[in-house]
Amino acid sequence: MVMLAVRELHHRPVECNARALLFKSQTALESNRLIEAGCHLREAVRVFLAAECEYWGVKFAKKKCRRTPGEMAHALRKAGQLEKFGFDWLEEIVGYANTLAHCGFVRPSLIATSLEIMHMFCDGSPYLVQPKAGGRV
Repeated sequence: MVMLAVRELHHRPVECNARALLFKSQTALESNRLIEAGCHLREAVRVFLAAECEYWGVKFAKKKCRRTPGEMAHALRKAGQLEKFGFDWLEEIVGYANTLAHCGFVRPSLIATSLEIMHMFCDGSPYLVQPKAGGRV
């Protein structure tokens, strides 16, 4: 039996493009381009959390065009769709990615671990539809 990844019958599936960004980050990490890896990782977390917020229908108080990953994680936590353990991991990953994006140093092993954890988050959300062209670049 085949079914769509939707909460209700009238909703459309939510597409999550985070996996492609995680692969780009992994490629940058393998080439020892740490700042680029951190920027792609931060964007992957933001895209993943935006898809989660869209799927669960999380509402925000103020109208903004671009939310930060921290705001979205807090909103998901407040809505009860993100457990404390997952929230702590996402907060730590965003911290590493922000440090790298601002030209700080983070050990490559921490980036690799963060990438693996983000892949687990993407695998743990089967209701988010991944694009067909989301393979490894």
